[in-house]
This record gives sequence, C-alpha cells and structure tokens, in this order.
Amino acid sequence: LMSLIGILTIIGTAYLLSSSKKQIRWRLVFWGFALQLVIGIFIIPNSFFNGWVKDVTGLNISPGEWFFNQINAIVLKILSFSDLGVDFMLANFLDKSVSPVFTNILFRVLPIIVFLSALISVLYHLGIMQKIINLFAVLMAKTMKSSGAESFAIASNIFVGMIEAPLAIRPFLAKLTRSELFTIMVSGMATIAGSVLGAYVAILNTSIPGIAGHLLTASVMSAPAALVLSKMMIPETGTPKTMGHLNVKVPKTASNVFDAATQGTSDGLKIAFTVGAVLLVFVAFIHMFNFMIITPQGWFGVTHPLKLEDLAAYLFAPIAFLLGVPTEDLLKAGTLLGKKVMINELIAYEHLASLKGQLTERSQIIMSYALCGFANFGSIGIMIGGLGAMVPERRKDIARLGLKSMLAGLLAGFMTACIAGLII
Repeated sequence: LMSLIGILTIIGTAYLLSSSKKQIRWRLVFWGFALQLVIGIFIIPNSFFNGWVKDVTGLNISPGEWFFNQINAIVLKILSFSDLGVDFMLANFLDKSVSPVFTNILFRVLPIIVFLSALISVLYHLGIMQKIINLFAVLMAKTMKSSGAESFAIASNIFVGMIEAPLAIRPFLAKLTRSELFTIMVSGMATIAGSVLGAYVAILNTSIPGIAGHLLTASVMSAPAALVLSKMMIPETGTPKTMGHLNVKVPKTASNVFDAATQGTSDGLKIAFTVGAVLLVFVAFIHMFNFMIITPQGWFGVTHPLKLEDLAAYLFAPIAFLLGVPTEDLLKAGTLLGKKVMINELIAYEHLASLKGQLTERSQIIMSYALCGFANFGSIGIMIGGLGAMVPERRKDIARLGLKSMLAGLLAGFMTACIAGLII
C-alpha cells in the first residue's frame, strides 16, 4: 500500500513542479507507468504473475527467476573474465596469502569498469549495441510518442553513461526543444551505465541474490519513468524535429575491433580512475565531517553522538517509508538514500553490501532499485560540463535545468523502487 501511495506522491510532486500543467500529456504518463509495471510484473521473480505461472505449471522455477538466474550467470561469467585479466597482471601480488583487502574495490571492482567499457565499445563497433538500443527506442516512441532523438538517447542511457548517450544524437542537440533537452538530462540522471553496473554487481553479489537482474531491470524500468516525469515537469510545447523519425545513426570512431577495444579500454580507465579517486576522497570527507560533528558533542558529555549517517537517516527515512520499506529498516534505508543523494550511488551500494543480514529481503530489493541511478549533486556538474561542451550554445539552458533534472532523476528511481515494492 505504501508503495502505491509513494507512486501517487511522486506523480503529484512532478505535477506541482510542472512548468506548464495544462500541457501535460496524460496519455504519455499512463503508458509510461504501464510500461514500467508490465516490465516489473513479467521480470521481477517475486511478482504475482511469476508466482501464478509457477503454481499453474508446477515448475520448480518461475520465468522471472529463470531470467534473473540467467542474467546473473551471464554477468558473473563476464566479470570472471575481468578477474582472470587481473590475476594475470597481479598474480604474485594477489596470492592467497595476501590480505583479502587486496581482492576488494581497487583490484576487483575498478578493473571491471575498464573491461566492460572495452566490451561495450566493441559491441558498438559491431553494430550489436545499436540494434538493442533501437528496440527500446522504438518501444518508447510507439507507446509514449516521444521524438526519435530523445527516444534513442533515453534507450542509450540504459547501457552507457549520461555523457556518452547524448553523443549518439550530437547533430540534433542544438535543435532540441527545451522539453527534449530536459528529458535527455533526466534519463541520464535516472539510469546507470553498463560499465559501472558490473562494478555494483561485484559489490552486492554476495549480499543480494540475483542482484544483476535487479539492477538491469531497475535501469530499464527507470527509462520510461524518466520520460514520464520529465514530460510532466517540463511538458512539450514545441515541435520536435525528429518526431516520428528514428533514423539516428551512431558514427563509427574505430577502424576495427582491436581499435574499438583499445578506445573502450582508454575510456574505461578514465572512468575507473575517477570512480576510485572520488571513492577515496568522499570516504575521507565522511570521516572528516563525522569528526567535526562528533567532537563538539563530546565537549557537552554526549555519550552517543550523532554522526552524518544519523542525520541522513532521519532526513530521508520518510522517503524510504513512501517507497514501501518496512518500519524496522527505515533509518538504515534513510542513511542509504542520504549517501546516494549527497555523495553517489557507489558509496550507497558499498554501504548496502555491508548491511547483509541487517535488512529484510524486501528492504534490500527496494533499496537496490532506489539507489540505481546517477542522480546526485555531483552529477549536476558532470552534466553541465559534459553536455555543455557538446553544445555550447545550449549551455545556459543546461545549467538552468541541472538541479531540476537531478530531482526528476531521483523521482524516477524512486518511482521504479515503488513499483518494485508494489510487485514483490
């Protein structure tokens, strides 16, 4: 029930923040919600549909469970190839006698980003990724009547980052309507890139069964949610140049497969280095701020001083309640949401992994969906800098829409989490 109230609250919030309430296309809102719901019902293993199929057919495993198991197996197999590469490079250093700390973030998670970036680059060069993206783009364009450029960019965001996705429609960026531009920004905030998805799977795999399926489903479901909420907050009032057309072609930048792999590796290395550096700095900042908060409390004899995590817990616990998180887990869930918004989802997922056995299964699943997206304050700067560099003449528009796009991206992720909570 709370998840349903959460969905209505999110839609109501988007309506209140709308720049033109009379221009909202409620057909698009309906189809976007329906698309999310259908994807969730058919794919999430705990859904009533999968339970019904299991009971009627007498199968030991439902279609959703089978899908999640296959996705998890495929992703883990791909990640194992990255592990083999790391083992080859650092065989002596990663000897079994070395402390397990060396098999964590630095040497097991960050290399995955490099490997998957190279793999995605090769798939783009071969034209495979474009075909997959086009399927999602056509589905959204047909059901939700989105323009060709924004449909392709939104679908691309399911697999690549918030800056890489707009590159595919770079020739159209300058001519996008304000609503289209906002939609593309929101979709970048609401989803995660395939390269970092693998890293999050590596972090959460031992804590949440079938996490690869959950994260992939979350990113797919958040795409139509991003379109719904962006079109509610800034409705289309112009005439998109690519309405009814899906003739977007991604130019090849590599001369062959090996060149594509090399370019992808180089790009992945930059991302991995940035992720590692941000992780190091923000963990240090958390400890520094905690010291600054805790020390004055000690002067007054406070035996159990409040920390930054405690403040986040109380601030975001009401949101966790609306998502459908059980009462006993609200403060822990609030802390996770606070870290996601104020820092990033990587820090939040790392914390979620550390809560193994401390959260109910329902809370774990809902939070894995709620945290899945790039929407945080740091991403506003990345969006303005990256997208603004591609289309300098629209930089002011991008800057003005930055904070609002982050909020819409957050709401899209929360809406996806609510639907997951409604289904499981």
